[in-house]
Amino acid sequence: PPDTVVGEEGGVVQVTSAPSCDPSGNCATGSVTLALDLTAPTVTPTVDTSANAAGWINRSATVSFVCNDALSGVQTCSTPVSVGDGSNQSIVGSALDVAGNASSGAVVLSVDTTPPSIDAQVTPGGSAGWLTVPALVQFTCDDALSGVQFCPMPVVVSDGSQQTVTGTAVDVAGNESTVTVSGIDVDATQPTISIVLAPSPNDLGWVNQPVTATFECADGTSGVASCPAPQLLSAEGANQQVEGTVVDVAGNSTTTSRSVSIDLTDPAVNVVGVTDGQTFTIGTAPSPSCVTTDALSGVATAATLQVSGGNTDGTGAFTVTCTGATDRAGNTVPPTSVGYEVHYATQPGIFTGGPVAAAPAVNVGRSGRTYPLRWTLSGASGPITSISAVSSILVQQVGCSTLSEAIGTPVEATSTGPGLSVSPSGEFRFNWASPGTAGCYVLSINLVDGNTLRAQFRLT
Repeated sequence: PPDTVVGEEGGVVQVTSAPSCDPSGNCATGSVTLALDLTAPTVTPTVDTSANAAGWINRSATVSFVCNDALSGVQTCSTPVSVGDGSNQSIVGSALDVAGNASSGAVVLSVDTTPPSIDAQVTPGGSAGWLTVPALVQFTCDDALSGVQFCPMPVVVSDGSQQTVTGTAVDVAGNESTVTVSGIDVDATQPTISIVLAPSPNDLGWVNQPVTATFECADGTSGVASCPAPQLLSAEGANQQVEGTVVDVAGNSTTTSRSVSIDLTDPAVNVVGVTDGQTFTIGTAPSPSCVTTDALSGVATAATLQVSGGNTDGTGAFTVTCTGATDRAGNTVPPTSVGYEVHYATQPGIFTGGPVAAAPAVNVGRSGRTYPLRWTLSGASGPITSISAVSSILVQQVGCSTLSEAIGTPVEATSTGPGLSVSPSGEFRFNWASPGTAGCYVLSINLVDGNTLRAQFRLT
């Protein structure tokens, strides 16, 4: 019989042939049961993890295959495949159906499970210790497979102790690596130093005793390594320089200085115009004054003049005192004083117009009689005509051998007539009524200027 073509896929088909006869006339038919499958099975790969937006997977992946055949069914299907590191890896799976049709399915994977490398370098480098400039930490990143997606920017490290800087690198697959640099000591700030003076200068900038300069040092980061010892300044001088340098542990240093002006010497004060013990005639005494000098710091307050003593008429013993002087350093000087006297001028011989002679002459006469005394006093402006120029007239009995040995006490001299008087021309008059007892006597006319006019008598 002729062939029968079965051309449609489907279920089980039974094909029966036309009868076939042999020469003898025997005939028979044949049949066969067929299942026709002309379609290849499907192969679908599945991955157990998803890639990131860049198409990379950062862990080991497993590709499984799902095989289907709707007619004859799947005879073989590829087993799961584990996929390691690699870029654009093509993973292929195959299937064979019962009819013998074969097919395959593939997926392309990029897998990177290795973290990127990252290294940190500190600039400036060197041995362990303190840096005196800000440190720069720079990062170097690398990834041999997916490539570097992020590498940290450089980090500037300022002042601080035992500082830590951390940087993280990320590759395209999302793997991360971290590096940490620790123990970074930076002190880029200068230490501080100040000078304290004891005693401190006054408002004018001067000190009147030795000065101790003490240094105060500080450093807020690495700490102070060295600070100057106190210095003693005992020499006099203006604007003497004190200098000191502080060094911190990092090696930074700061130098400061301060000027010190020391004056240990008191100002000098002199009285001018008069000298100690000088004597003047009334009306000729100059006006005294004070002169204050200071050779170093200079005069702050000049001495003031005080004149004490003397009489209302300008005679007598005077004391000139200069007091209150200070220099700019605060040194003071004790009061400086001189004394001088102002007297009346008298005529030579003292007594005029009568028989009485002035001491040391000895007037010899009779006791009980009256002895007229005449004298004149004058000043720079002419005769003195004030009776108040005489403070007292006393008489003292003395021994006749030396005329100096006092007998008894002096008494007020008595006079005949009106007593002491003075003429308009300046002649003083006193008529002494001598004692009625014989002996030696000294008559003293005491003037308010401190002088005394004396006459000596030997009376019989």
